[in-house]
Amino acid sequence: MRSRRFFRAAVAGLVMLATGFIAQTPANAASAIYISVYPPSGGTPASVPMVLDMREWSMVDGGRAQLWQKLTTGDFRNQRWWVTAKGQLQGYTYYEIKNQLSEKCLDMATDVPAGNGVRVQQWNCHGGWNQRWLAMPVETGNKWVQLINLSGPGLGPDRVCLDVTGVSYSNGAPLQVWRCSRNWNQRWNIY
Repeated sequence: MRSRRFFRAAVAGLVMLATGFIAQTPANAASAIYISVYPPSGGTPASVPMVLDMREWSMVDGGRAQLWQKLTTGDFRNQRWWVTAKGQLQGYTYYEIKNQLSEKCLDMATDVPAGNGVRVQQWNCHGGWNQRWLAMPVETGNKWVQLINLSGPGLGPDRVCLDVTGVSYSNGAPLQVWRCSRNWNQRWNIY
């Protein structure tokens, strides 16, 4: 008798999963994290790191991504990101990076030709290559990676990386894509 009840309960649970009664949300999948940039060479890591931030807590398509000092009080969801593996390319994992506040994806603008200086923004997630970021280690044995955007030249010699504009380590420095160079302003910690 007891085994029949267990069997019925197990079948009912599977039916609920199959019919969508239990919804998955990004919060169920993983915790949102900060994404920090490597401090400039010759400098020391700041006591408060600089992180990927959505300017002015933007909730709209086209809201600009920028660098800002890590917030730990108040509403800091504009600095928190869900980083979700979406596949592999040439042995490296590529990711969708979604903002916790807006639930929009980190996106390389497509209204201009791909290349140096194209702005990085947020946009409704649609699964396009301009919202896919491949993490390539800069050096063996540490957690810093280049985030290569997969929509432009891909992994060729002209590939473009998430980049802090003007090599600026200050609040409000806008983000763009730029030809990958291994400089500090293209080294990110997504782990």
